[in-house]
Amino acid sequence: MSTRWLVVPSETRHREFDAKLFLACVAAERGLATIVGSRTAIHLGAAGLPRAIWLAKDLCESSARMTRILRGLGHRVVALDEEALVWYSPERYRAARLSPEVLRLTDELFAWGEANADNWRAAPAWRGQPIHVTGNPRFDLLRPELRGFFDPERDAVRARFGRPLLVNTNFGSMNHFVSKHGIHEPDSRTAGRRIGEDQHERDFHARLAAHRRRLFEAFLEAVPALARAFPDRIVVVRPHPAERAETWRQAVRDAPNVEVLSEGHVAPWLLAAGVVIHNGCTTGIEAHLLGTPAVAYRPWQDDALDLALPNRLSSAAADVPELIACCERALAGTLAPTAAEREEQAALMGRHLAAASGPFAAERIVDRLAALAAGPLPDASWPGRLRARVESLRRRRAKLRKADDGEHKHSAAYTVHRFASLTPADVETRLARLRRLTGRFAAVRARLHAPDVFVIAPQ
Repeated sequence: MSTRWLVVPSETRHREFDAKLFLACVAAERGLATIVGSRTAIHLGAAGLPRAIWLAKDLCESSARMTRILRGLGHRVVALDEEALVWYSPERYRAARLSPEVLRLTDELFAWGEANADNWRAAPAWRGQPIHVTGNPRFDLLRPELRGFFDPERDAVRARFGRPLLVNTNFGSMNHFVSKHGIHEPDSRTAGRRIGEDQHERDFHARLAAHRRRLFEAFLEAVPALARAFPDRIVVVRPHPAERAETWRQAVRDAPNVEVLSEGHVAPWLLAAGVVIHNGCTTGIEAHLLGTPAVAYRPWQDDALDLALPNRLSSAAADVPELIACCERALAGTLAPTAAEREEQAALMGRHLAAASGPFAAERIVDRLAALAAGPLPDASWPGRLRARVESLRRRRAKLRKADDGEHKHSAAYTVHRFASLTPADVETRLARLRRLTGRFAAVRARLHAPDVFVIAPQ
């Protein structure tokens, strides 16, 4: 039998790669070989890859050109959306992150939960392709069975910082790593273009920009206040992968007990922390799943402009004194939801997240991928594949030209920032942890395919 292939790109190493490596191991048990690693590197080398089932990480308009290329090359495209768990509203999610063209070119979809699936079904461009409610492998690693994967890093954090106050930020729109994309008010004349040019949308994005700016400034002021209130604790600020860390370092330069770090996966930091502070950040959901106290700092509130799910799974603080009081209770072990709040939170998680128990999300996804792999790939004519190959190489040249432009989102510096170099030793260490925790994958092997890209396959 010829080798059956999957391709599973990962945009942000510390957010996605470990989970997708787990998925690749599950696929290898089923006889599938998986190309997994840096999304940028995989896309640049797409013209030379074997025809495969391609598990895309979003359905955005920015992915339209690549999706056309993949279909032209003869790949079968399926997708999940790494950003489909948290949104302002279902309508705004669909407008911002569901390209009608990409949705049309995608054969099957894998949803975080029923809320995500319902959102896709409501899209005008949805053409009835299967939607599988599987969960996401990222949260497999947070389940009790697998969270020991992060024990070495958790222990290292505690050895350095004890039980820190962990501030997770998500202000990329205000404080982007590429300076021209942040640290200024977004232009309300262009901010609404991705979801329409009407005045209503421009007004919404202008309001959102102003709201996010106020929250960003409030966090810049709150962190030094936390440092003063807890002089015997370390406060760790962990900027979002899209953010510029130097802005935070400047804000806390006079606070000796504050560290600004973006090291590794967030889970070890959540497991080590005494309390997590955020506003509308996915880490609020992750902290909830891991049992770490979380506080949503909300000095400015607007139901239309706030990301509700993470906030509703956390305690709330509306000003710095209340934030300090919540942190004191969390560190004392007395910050806990009421019975009514626990019931509401359980209902929310049940609707938004599948695979919290039972088969892992990775297993549910691979069940379907293996069935697809047993069938034929889409018809692809030689002329069509040749055209797609030429287009892929053109795209590669264009991306490489932008790599030297430090002010471009495709710059080499930003690419490395999101996906730090990954060595064969790194992958072997992670495989060993998965084998130890699961008692599986003894016959799974990894080999380097290209820099930051690996083949995970049965022996």
